[in-house]
Amino acid sequence: MPDLGPFVALTWEYDPYFGVLSLKKQEEEKEMEDTFLFTSESVNEGHPDKLCDQISDAVLDACLAQDPDSKVACETCTKTNMVMVFGEITTKANVDYEKIVRDTCRTIGFISDDVGLDADHCKVLVNIEQQSPDIARRARPLHQAPRGDRRR
Repeated sequence: MPDLGPFVALTWEYDPYFGVLSLKKQEEEKEMEDTFLFTSESVNEGHPDKLCDQISDAVLDACLAQDPDSKVACETCTKTNMVMVFGEITTKANVDYEKIVRDTCRTIGFISDDVGLDADHCKVLVNIEQQSPDIARRARPLHQAPRGDRRR
C-alpha cells in the first residue's frame, strides 16, 4: 500500500472571547486502508428537520433585515401540530416570531392536519430571551471591546 502521508482532520473551534469559529487542523499518523467510507444524512422536503431549519433561518433573516447587528442563537423544534422557537436573541428589531413560524409553515405547505401540521391552527410556543450579558460581551467585535479587554 502506498504511503498517503499523515491523516488530516479539520475541526471547528469556538473562541468565546472573540465570538468566532476558526478551523483547526489536526494531524495524526493513521494507517489508510484501500476502502473509503462516506456517510451523510439527507432529508426530503417536508421533513421536520428541514422545516425547523427554515423557521430558524426566517427568524434570523427577520432580525438582520431590521438590525444588521443582531446576535441570534435561535432553535426550533416541532411535533404533531406544534412548533416551538427558543433561544437567545439580542436585537433592536421588532419581530413577530409567531407570524414568522406560521408564514414559513404555510409557505412550505403545512396547511392541514392531514400533513401533521396546520400553519393556521397549530400551537406555537415562543421562548426567546435576551442574550446573556457575559456572552454578549464576548461576542462583540474586538474593535468594540473596552480597552482593558483587548488581547494582543
